[in-house]
Amino acid sequence: MGGKGWNWQSALMCVVLASLAAVAQGKTMKYQTFEEDAPGTVIGNLAKDIAAATGGSRTNFRMMKQFNSSFVRLRESDGQLSIGERVDRERVCKHTLHCLIAFDVVSFSKEQFKLIHVEVEVKDINDNSPEFPRKESSLEISENTAVGKRIPLDFAVDEDVGLNYIQSYQISVNSHFSIDVLSRADGVKYAELVLMKELDRETQATYALELVAMDGGNPSRTGTTRINVKVKDYNDNSPVFDRSSFSVDLPEDAPVGTLLLDLNAEDPDEGLNGEVVYGFGNQVPAEIRQLFRVDRKTGRLTLETPVDFESKNTYEFDVQASDLGPNPSPAICKIVVQVQDVNDNAPEISITPMTSITAGIAYITEAAARESFVALVSTSDRDSGANGQVHCTLYGHDHFRLQQAYEDSFMIVSTGPLDREKIPEYNLTVVAEDLGSPPFRTITQYTIRLTDENDNAPVFSKAAYEVAVVENNAPGAYITTVVARDTDTGSNGKVSYKLADTYFMGSPISTFVSVDPASGSLYALRSFNYEPPLNNGSAEVLLPRDAPGGYVVTRVQARDADEGVNSELSYGLATGEPSVFSVNKATGEIYLNQVLSHDVDETLSVTVTGYSTLPGYGNAKEAVRPITIWKGNSYATISARDPAFSGKDSGKGDSDFNDSDSDVSGDTGLKKDGAVVPPMGALWACTSECKVLGHSDRCWSPSAARANAAPSPAPTLSSFGGLSKTASLPRDPNRRDNYYQAHIPKTVGLQSVYEKVLHREYDYVLVAPPRPVRVQEISDITLPVYTPTPTHCPNADA
Repeated sequence: MGGKGWNWQSALMCVVLASLAAVAQGKTMKYQTFEEDAPGTVIGNLAKDIAAATGGSRTNFRMMKQFNSSFVRLRESDGQLSIGERVDRERVCKHTLHCLIAFDVVSFSKEQFKLIHVEVEVKDINDNSPEFPRKESSLEISENTAVGKRIPLDFAVDEDVGLNYIQSYQISVNSHFSIDVLSRADGVKYAELVLMKELDRETQATYALELVAMDGGNPSRTGTTRINVKVKDYNDNSPVFDRSSFSVDLPEDAPVGTLLLDLNAEDPDEGLNGEVVYGFGNQVPAEIRQLFRVDRKTGRLTLETPVDFESKNTYEFDVQASDLGPNPSPAICKIVVQVQDVNDNAPEISITPMTSITAGIAYITEAAARESFVALVSTSDRDSGANGQVHCTLYGHDHFRLQQAYEDSFMIVSTGPLDREKIPEYNLTVVAEDLGSPPFRTITQYTIRLTDENDNAPVFSKAAYEVAVVENNAPGAYITTVVARDTDTGSNGKVSYKLADTYFMGSPISTFVSVDPASGSLYALRSFNYEPPLNNGSAEVLLPRDAPGGYVVTRVQARDADEGVNSELSYGLATGEPSVFSVNKATGEIYLNQVLSHDVDETLSVTVTGYSTLPGYGNAKEAVRPITIWKGNSYATISARDPAFSGKDSGKGDSDFNDSDSDVSGDTGLKKDGAVVPPMGALWACTSECKVLGHSDRCWSPSAARANAAPSPAPTLSSFGGLSKTASLPRDPNRRDNYYQAHIPKTVGLQSVYEKVLHREYDYVLVAPPRPVRVQEISDITLPVYTPTPTHCPNADA
């Protein structure tokens, strides 16, 4: 599949590719195709060739962006190479014997990326015929010209190479002339006309010859020109050059006017027949006449315009000397100019990353492994030899280095882990320097930018947020905003918020607060209460470990139904660890006396009592009459000494049956604001609380009577949170009512009673009034939230 690798247009490549694999040495694959093959013609298959060589697994391929990539197409799924557009070898490679289309391909196998250098040799086909510069030319030869005289002829041009180039010349059959086929220093073949027999102008003055050039193709192609020979009367002597040929070395940086040769030809004739003039031979093309100049009188050969070794390094042409006599016979001197290379070209650098979005920038993921490739860097130097040999150096950061890929090319690879959050971008410098003397150097700045990987978790601005919220807030109230930042970018750095799946007081935390997923703002879902509610006379309080001494655990509150100094309370510990807890006698706040260490029991208990500041109150053993209420079609009994029950009297003593603030007298109707009201046995407009629970000082309705006055109940501990779940029947200080004793059974539950009061759902209370009895006013009643054990309800008439 092709011979020795050829670096097209003398370019020396420095290669840098990107992948996530370990070191992957470059590999060169060589193929052949013929010029003018139709687009789509298959050249080869990289996947099959690589698999045959390495036994690899399924591989995908991607062609690196190249200036000549339109000539060859790559099927990325299996690496099939085919003709992209019709290739004209003569246009692409001109007269170069070996025409190569070179490009680079990256193979993807699992997570391994490899560089493949591909060289496609375009084979020549015989699609061009030899052509002469002129279809017809004329020659003048003196009749006394000696046999064996050689006269240069126009040479034909063939764009093909190798065997398809011109291989021979032929001349039409005649009696006086033949041709000799020769090769120039640059390989061009040409023919010289040779005189084989003396001429006699008087016998034959002209000859018409046909010169044919033939290439070596199959079938062969030819080109033809006509040569008209005119026989002239002779001039005895012709000029003679000192030498018949010269070879000259000319540095390509030689200035215009440089003297190449000082030619000299002598003619022994006298007068005009011996006066010599110089000039180019008739067959010298215009290109030579533009580059060089021959002084007509002196024969000095000088440089007319600069030459370029990289364009052409050899020139061969004829200089002739003629005398000024009649029928001159020119003398020919062959000149070969060899252009010497000079280090006059600096290296050129072009960088093509494997994945490119922006010109001048190569991208690589920050997750790329050590020895990952980045981009393809190509350098070329139009000089030859050491002047065209380029050495590459990489500067900028030790996270990248050069590594040889294949032949004289290199890869830039990463040397270790990359972190975009630390260094998002690298500005590297590629230096290409040739080996000329003095050397030329080209410096190119290039950027390698890291693409982000989601390798960082969000971090809150604080480890803990301490926020004070006023109790009794409205649901939906704003609490605070938490802020977290993620050092990644794009969607990797976009932070959203959600609540952790934690529980508080047996309920998910999401039932207490909500968080805006976009902003991190926290909102209350319920109204908060500073005090913990009591449950069956106890409250559970969570304490942080290592809570310091003086830490406020909670605050309890007790209420006394008395007024004034009778209701003033103080608090103390009934049970518990006095070394651990203490209580503020005035406020009910419970404190820690010492730091809670990790070896303290998980659960600590303490009992707090509230007691009146006056003697004789709060006696738990004092007898108290039950209080009865009517609920729909059944009765309920509530003890004024219930530990969770508080009563508060009016503070005015016992109520008279007919005292000043009561208009009730016996069985007669009642007055209210001067109006006659129905008797006690009938239902009249009470407040909703009265209709369900019975009499309070804020309304009037039939109710149970209290046979004997009793001291106010003892202070009862309660909590702030529990207050919202009790039914309070406050006293109207401007009214006193009569109470009638009734035997009322205990109700099934007080919670339903309270709920009916709140929702205005109640049954009418119809109680037949017994004999009026003067009783002491009852205090305000607080109904705790609980469900007593159901009991059998006796007959209401009993």
